[in-house]
Amino acid sequence: MHNGIGYIYVINVEGFNYYKIGKSIVLEKRLQTHNQLPFKIKNIFHAKVKQYDFVEKILIKKFKNKKIKEEWFALDDKDIEGIKETV
Repeated sequence: MHNGIGYIYVINVEGFNYYKIGKSIVLEKRLQTHNQLPFKIKNIFHAKVKQYDFVEKILIKKFKNKKIKEEWFALDDKDIEGIKETV
């Protein structure tokens, strides 16, 4: 578990309300890997935070009832605002 400084990010599958909540130490590199997915991705939000591992776990637990699969969630605008407030 990494408890140092890193990024929390939210990406979206364009045209759908599917969002991925993720973490990374090197954000640009992580976002490049998502560009290889077979659908268009949009970067919705990212923030540099302390204890990014812990913050991601909090967010995933907060939205567990909206989980589609793994770190993918069916979120709405209110949820995204909640993520921004949490981070």
